[in-house]
Amino acid sequence: MLRQHPAALVAAVLGAVYAATLAPSLTLWDSGEFLSAIRTLGVPHPPGTPLFVFVAHVWAWVLSPVDFTLAVNAGSAVATAVGVAALAHTFGRGFSPVVVVLAGVVAGTVSAVWQSATEAEVYGYALCLAAVMVCVGDHAGRYWSHRHRLLLAFLLGLSVPLHLSALVAGPAAVMLAATDAGGTRSWRAALGPGAAWMAAVGVGTVSPLLVVVGGVVACAVALAPAGGPGSR
Repeated sequence: MLRQHPAALVAAVLGAVYAATLAPSLTLWDSGEFLSAIRTLGVPHPPGTPLFVFVAHVWAWVLSPVDFTLAVNAGSAVATAVGVAALAHTFGRGFSPVVVVLAGVVAGTVSAVWQSATEAEVYGYALCLAAVMVCVGDHAGRYWSHRHRLLLAFLLGLSVPLHLSALVAGPAAVMLAATDAGGTRSWRAALGPGAAWMAAVGVGTVSPLLVVVGGVVACAVALAPAGGPGSR
């Protein structure tokens, strides 16, 4: 498993660590507010995080035999473990499996990551979404997949209802989606997901200018789809 699936081992190790240190109940800061919003499908403090609230609510309902708070905390653990494993899979290519596992475990046990992974917080989910965006962007560029660039644009849009911090990974994901396996970059191919990122940032920060610019670029790309990696 170590040699063939180091990222899966990263997820398993981090899952075990998070499970052993999972908060059994309420923690400080935002946890109580989020738990109340998740149980009642309410609205927490800005930016509101409605997607996080809904996903955590469904997760807790699926695990309904488990204590509600413990189930929500476990959701953060699963999201974080999956997110870090996705990053290990994306950036571990070409490295020794041992290095990939060690790097992934270290990344997943950094204080801020570890703490958010064991309580009712949105940051584990945001990390997971950001990691999946980077992974999809890498796949889109490596295999020059237009469908994966469209998927990346959709995931960028999900950052707004989940948490705006996931958009930090947007530029890296866009550049990966526009770079083929040989390292050739197509700026034209970056326009589609780049427009989605700009529009998402505009909506999230209530900037009409960014929304309009992103929409115009997206319409232009729809009328003139990106070509191969040689297109500039």
